[in-house]
Amino acid sequence: MKSFRIAQAKRFQQVYEAFPTAYRKSDMGKFLPLFLDADAKTVKIGQVAPNFKLTSSDGKQINLSDYQGKYVYLDFWASWCKGCRMQHPLLRRLHQTYKDAPLEIISVSLDAGANAKEKWLKAVENDKLTWVQVAELTHPSAIQKEYGFLGVPMNFLINPEGKIEAHYLHDEYLETYLNTLFSTK
Repeated sequence: MKSFRIAQAKRFQQVYEAFPTAYRKSDMGKFLPLFLDADAKTVKIGQVAPNFKLTSSDGKQINLSDYQGKYVYLDFWASWCKGCRMQHPLLRRLHQTYKDAPLEIISVSLDAGANAKEKWLKAVENDKLTWVQVAELTHPSAIQKEYGFLGVPMNFLINPEGKIEAHYLHDEYLETYLNTLFSTK
């Protein structure tokens, strides 16, 4: 649903504006524009993925542009996000399955605040995340703003040309998408 919402942001805005005034003034009605605004700002399929330079869990500088020529599954998460961490077993398996494919997984932690670095690194260790792990460790997050999304979990699949190919691929959708993508290569 989220991916569809992002693709159809203008249409959803029109639908929202057609809602009765009473609904728009309700608690849910006041909250919905936050999502609609975020969806309208999310980097769209076909657009160039914003470049970034962040420090990895092992202290290296990681530039997204260094991965041009490969697919990149860019996974945004946080140590406190249960839904994000529930994806880690699948990502571990996919990382192993596609280790010889032109695919890199880069996970971007949106942890911030007191002890953010320690919480992030502990989650990386506990969840046995062996692919590239980077973090900005500030709030508000500049990279989150660049990619234009509201919350985690969120992800983008970037093609070898550096453009967004898909977003919000989770669970069996991610597995099926990658299987289809790499079975034809």
